[in-house]
Amino acid sequence: MTRILTTARRAQIDAARAADPEALGPKIAGFVTDGNVPVGIIATMLAVSEVTIYRWMYGDASPRDADKVRKIKRLITVLNKAQRAGDLPLSGTVPERMKRTEFLIRQYKPQPKATT
Repeated sequence: MTRILTTARRAQIDAARAADPEALGPKIAGFVTDGNVPVGIIATMLAVSEVTIYRWMYGDASPRDADKVRKIKRLITVLNKAQRAGDLPLSGTVPERMKRTEFLIRQYKPQPKATT
């Protein structure tokens, strides 16, 4: 369910970022708006609905489940790495961008720490 982000919604995201720069939802919104990452792939990776992602992005709600918060933080870290490497913003159709996002997640995912 791809949505077009109107000027009013972008303003709402900017206001949510300004109100709480550390809020996870508005951070995700940055990757959606600036990185062209599809909301659908983020929702799939986090096992939530797209509506939930949008509510987080706009600052209407925030993730509360500790496991979700941990996963979101890891996702943000990986997407930050992709952005620094110049792999964002994405281009193409939504299905192409979803596949590319999956690839970037695998590529920039931190390697498991070796146990001694």
